[in-house]
Amino acid sequence: MQILLKEDLAQYIRRSEIVRHTEIIGGSIAVAAGRENERYGQLLIAQAADTLLTMAEIEASFVVCRRRMMWLR
Repeated sequence: MQILLKEDLAQYIRRSEIVRHTEIIGGSIAVAAGRENERYGQLLIAQAADTLLTMAEIEASFVVCRRRMMWLR
């Protein structure tokens, strides 16, 4: 079971990079952005926003990134 719950190191690093580029607005709103030339998966973007909400005094978080497009055929 523990193997299933382990996080991929590369995903952790990418999420940490997004969180690292966070600005705090009004003392309680966190706004983070991914790199302009990179595309991110929807799950990773959501996880970054969740991570920001765990920080002290943060009441709202927004993460802005270019997304990978998934096409259904």
